[in-house]
Amino acid sequence: MNDSMADVFEARATIEAMIPSPWNRDAFIDALSQYRGRPIELRGVRSSDSSELYSDLQSSPCGVWCDCTDKDIILYDLGMTERHLIQVLCHEAAHMVLGHSSDQEPDEDWLRLLLSDVPPDALRSALGRNLVSNEQESEAELLADLVMTKVSHFRDSAAMRSLWGTA
Repeated sequence: MNDSMADVFEARATIEAMIPSPWNRDAFIDALSQYRGRPIELRGVRSSDSSELYSDLQSSPCGVWCDCTDKDIILYDLGMTERHLIQVLCHEAAHMVLGHSSDQEPDEDWLRLLLSDVPPDALRSALGRNLVSNEQESEAELLADLVMTKVSHFRDSAAMRSLWGTA
């Protein structure tokens, strides 16, 4: 197992410890916030609101993690399903727990449009599909997929208990 995979499996245990049973989005975000030691704000955005400035929220419903000096903001498309939103939250939590960051500066127009209340100097980085390395994106996606097995609303079914054990 390479270092990247070892990091993913270590982070899996960390994130799974934050997952309430039964699943509750607010409780998960509260636990992640405690882990990070700062507030986490979920901010729904209509992809049409982003005009042509930020392709991550237009090309397909996904999320963007904004690492600010005093809080984290997770942007997500308001048009996505609850299941997809859970996947996005797990994916962005994976970036946080794995310590990912981006060297790219977010576009200032995009910042003004979607984060108008955040001073530009307060945004340390924004991680979206186009702003992070392929390796970081792959790690976060794999970790989110692994964590989703614990979040499944069907986890308490007899078939799932048989497959995964008790929740």
